Order: sequence, then structure tokens, then C-alpha cells
Amino acid sequence: MRAQHVNSLSLPLLRDDASSLVLPFRTISQPHISNGVILPFPIARRSRLLACTALLSTLFLTLLLLRDATTSLDYPYNKDHDTAPTRSIQAPLPVPAPSPKSQWCQYNDCLKGRWAPRNPPFNNLANFQQAYKNGQEPIWSRAPIPSPSISGLEFTDEERAVLEEQRLVDLMNYVWVPTEGAGKMKNWNPEDFVVQMLRTPGGLILIGDSISQQHSHALGYSLRAADIRFDHNPSHLPLHTHQGVHMHVLRPNDPTTLRLLARAGVPESRLLRPIITMVEDHMLIHEQDIRAITEQLGASPDYYWYHDFKRVEGWEQFLEDAARPRDGEEGTVTEDTVLVMNGGAHVS
Repeated sequence: MRAQHVNSLSLPLLRDDASSLVLPFRTISQPHISNGVILPFPIARRSRLLACTALLSTLFLTLLLLRDATTSLDYPYNKDHDTAPTRSIQAPLPVPAPSPKSQWCQYNDCLKGRWAPRNPPFNNLANFQQAYKNGQEPIWSRAPIPSPSISGLEFTDEERAVLEEQRLVDLMNYVWVPTEGAGKMKNWNPEDFVVQMLRTPGGLILIGDSISQQHSHALGYSLRAADIRFDHNPSHLPLHTHQGVHMHVLRPNDPTTLRLLARAGVPESRLLRPIITMVEDHMLIHEQDIRAITEQLGASPDYYWYHDFKRVEGWEQFLEDAARPRDGEEGTVTEDTVLVMNGGAHVS
């Protein structure tokens, strides 16, 4: 119980009649007259009573505070019970020590940075190709230079080949360095990525335009460079004949597939569905939807629609089905499907 605030200069005085006050301990019935002023009692007696009243008030308040302060000693916490008594005062929980600062950049901090020279650099094309070798795809050998119509420069085929090889080496001699947070990016591990995607119903789904296609290409190249093998659009999957849908499932019975399946701890049924899916739908909405928006902003209703962007009708239902949990996988395939949507290049 909390102590109530008590005014130490007052105790309850009960008025008995017009000429007397009733005190808790004794009654003063005869008033005292001093200098023409009626006082309820003589000055000397009044001083003693006021002093007594103040002393009793102080003692009462002190006892009340002491009683409240010692409550927790009367009711110690009993660890055999789920909860301590209501009036117990428990020791404060220890403040956890601050976690050590990570050496890696976190989330959006990784997107803020600059391109810095690679150290050590690639000295030639052979150095680059060794670092980016890929047993499943042709190795990159050039980065195109501007055509003569743009640069105004003419080159022979031999000169062009040398310049394009050197341009590839020059481009790949820069690495991304974050400037926010810890300023260091963790190396991406392809096998860890696949294990994480196996624990999701639908893996990673990219939907959008040519920028999303480039994301898909770079990701697929890196996975294949790690000797992870895929089958493309197997016939048991929905929309497997659609030209704008690209689904990549781990190749069954491949040694790397079986090892990653064991690491993920998921049933073999998860291998039937993609790790990566690319859906080519550049605008995400129809022509009539775009016209309804743009005409409100002043576009002409007579505008000739010449855009032939790729679309996948019913992509919303396709994604919903890909991400739904499956029977028999409740305790293992428990992570969220990852969806990356992009349509900004054409919308802008």
C-alpha cells in the first residue's frame, strides 16, 4: 500500500458546538478571551497542543512510511511460485551488455557507397576469367565499346577486339565500398542462399522489366559458377510454356542438390518447386489502367499505344499459389517467399 500524503500541521478537529472543538484526545469547552478576541483555549495551553499535534503528526507519518518501506521484507519473493506478491519489490533486471559492433554493413547502409579500385587489380583478361570462371556458361570475354555512329571512331575488327577485352578488365577492376555503417560488405555465399530459399515455399521471385532480367541473369550466373545445377521450366509447373515465365528448380539427384537439401532440412517435395522465378511483366498493369491514370494528368485519349511490353496475365494468382504453404512441409518450409518487384524504368 502506498503512503498517503499527510499534512504534519493538522489533525482532524471535530466541531461539537459553536463554542467548543472536539480533539481526538480531550475536549476544551471553555473559551479564553485575550485582548477582546475569543480564543478556544489559553495561549500557553494552545501552544502545547499545537506542539503535541505536530509531534503526533510527524510520528504518524514516519510510522506509515516505515510500514510501506518494509513491506517487501515481510513478503519475500518465493521462487516456487509463478509470481511474487503484489507488494514485493524485486531487484531490477540486469542491463544487457551492448552487442559488439558488426564489421559488416547492414541493410540499406550497403547501398550507400562508392566504386573503388580493386586491390589487387586484374592485370589482364586471363586474371579476370580465372576469378569469374563458370563451368556451365560461356565466360565473359569482352565489354562492347560505342559504335562508330556514336563515337565517330572507326576500328578494325582486331583493334575492336583488343579494346573490348581491355574495357571489360577496366570495368571489373572496381568494387563497391559502402560509406555508411561499418563500411564492409560480406561476401555472398551461393550455397547459403539456396539453403535459405529451400526453406521458403516459392524461393525468390523476380517480376518486372529488363532490369529484373539483368538481376536474374547475374544471380543465375553466380549460382552456376558455384556448380549448382538447375532445370528450366519443368513440365509439372504452372505456366511452364509461357515465354515470359522462367522457373529454375534444382536438378534432382545431382550431388550438390542432395547436399543442399540435407543442409536445409526440408523434404524432397520442396525440390519440385523453383529456387528462382523470373516473371517478365514490364508494367504490372494493363494499357487501360495506364490510360486511366495518365489521362487524369492531361494525356490525350487519342494517344497511339505502340508499346509492346511483355505481360503475364494472371501473375497475381501465379505468385499467390507459388508462395502458399504445402502439406507435409509445415515444420520445415517455414520462411517467407521473397518477392522483388520492379517497373520503375518504363513507368518513369
